[in-house]
Amino acid sequence: MPLRKNKLHPLRQRALDNVWRHGLSDVQKKIVNALDARFNETEAEPSLEEIAAATGLSYGAVWTAIAVLEHFGYVVICRDHKGRALRRGVMFMYGFNLAGLAE
Repeated sequence: MPLRKNKLHPLRQRALDNVWRHGLSDVQKKIVNALDARFNETEAEPSLEEIAAATGLSYGAVWTAIAVLEHFGYVVICRDHKGRALRRGVMFMYGFNLAGLAE
């Protein structure tokens, strides 16, 4: 049975379209840098709430940015058989570091 393609929420789709036009936003860069710093300390996958706390961003901003970062391969979101993200399902892809680009 083929995997079904997850349709992006319109907010996430707009964010993705903006990246194609303007590059990663400051919010997205901040999340990548926070994940990079976290995985230097521990390899445990964070929840969206923990990413929001680490970056000082709202849950909604993190929720939107994570889909964009997944599209471009910065993170992988582990999903169940119905396509729902698992609670601690955000894995950072090593080798990506946007230090110097953010803030």
